Amino acid sequence: MANRRPLAFTSIHFGASDYARLQLPLRGIGMTRSGEMSAEVTPSSPCITSAGRPVQLEYGSDFEQVFVRVNATALCPTCSEAQGDVLKLNEVSARI
Repeated sequence: MANRRPLAFTSIHFGASDYARLQLPLRGIGMTRSGEMSAEVTPSSPCITSAGRPVQLEYGSDFEQVFVRVNATALCPTCSEAQGDVLKLNEVSARI
């Protein structure tokens, strides 16, 4: 995976929280890092990250996205037995 960083970029850090994060890019290129994993996010390559994990987002001035945070308990209130199941999307693990 190419590690393309925009020339002018913004970097945002989200600490570990009870929210899963869904990024739906509309235009431009961004980079999402969580732990040892990273994923380039583009309109054709959205990204979801786990609740309970810190995340670093980087993107350029031309980047636009819809960003959704969902509380982990609202995501799957009756699925406590599903904890630990892993969904991989765009090389960033998401635990449900």
